[in-house]
Amino acid sequence: METKKLILHRPIAEVASSEEFLKMCDVNNFKSLNEIIALTINEMLRKPKFNLRSLKELYKILKRHHLEGCI
Repeated sequence: METKKLILHRPIAEVASSEEFLKMCDVNNFKSLNEIIALTINEMLRKPKFNLRSLKELYKILKRHHLEGCI
């Protein structure tokens, strides 16, 4: 596995920055970014508390680790 992709398997609390994003992950039982990006954007947006702000934060997290192409 590429080193930069290891971030996808780390616990959400270690990589997320906002309380809102952490709460959304808790509500949806997401433990890692990998579980989120396995979904399509439409599937993400149908999840409880997952909104455009959540999507934007996800993109920023991925971009910070040069993984924005994952979604």
